[in-house]
Amino acid sequence: CGFEPHVGLWFFFDDRNDSLTKGQTYEVEIGEDHYCLLKVPFGIWYSFKTVSSFPSFIVNCTDGVHDPAETVTAPLMSSQIPHSWS
Repeated sequence: CGFEPHVGLWFFFDDRNDSLTKGQTYEVEIGEDHYCLLKVPFGIWYSFKTVSSFPSFIVNCTDGVHDPAETVTAPLMSSQIPHSWS
């Protein structure tokens, strides 16, 4: 019986005008061998991709009520975000 850990790849892009890290990108791989909590600051673009054959789950814990009016989305292949999942 083979074992394949559940693995997810996260991508972050800082597009905040007042940020010291504006324009920077960051990727992190999370899985059973690298389990962690990610805290994403307000205004950071992010996306997630499962890179194993098993499903991955995301749990979003917040300290406030979700307001859809505060959400901004962009297509995965947006020209404003310097990343490609292909």
